[in-house]
Amino acid sequence: VATLRQHVSSWLELRGSDKVWALPRAKPDAPDWPLVIHLLNQDYDQEHDRMQPQTGLSIEVSSQILGNAGSHRATLFSPGTEPIRLATRRVNRNLVVDVPRLDLWGIIRVTRRSMP
Repeated sequence: VATLRQHVSSWLELRGSDKVWALPRAKPDAPDWPLVIHLLNQDYDQEHDRMQPQTGLSIEVSSQILGNAGSHRATLFSPGTEPIRLATRRVNRNLVVDVPRLDLWGIIRVTRRSMP
């Protein structure tokens, strides 16, 4: 797991909680494929048998896996909810995606704005 975290940390940085894992899946040589980021909340409250929602998260995605060109849109898919369009912005050449809330798990799909 430590080796995987080292590789992932060069591709993205999650801020706002140390209780969330973020794992990207991308094909840098296939620009038409979306970047997908799997999120897993690990903050389980055993006493109350529930997950502690994580709020105010942001993920900075390296241009190394996303590319430098164009603007992007991000959508969060989570169980039991409608897809949510997430706010994005550029910081230097990287893309920052804001995640307002994560309950148990979610998947973020990042696409170029010209894609659906």
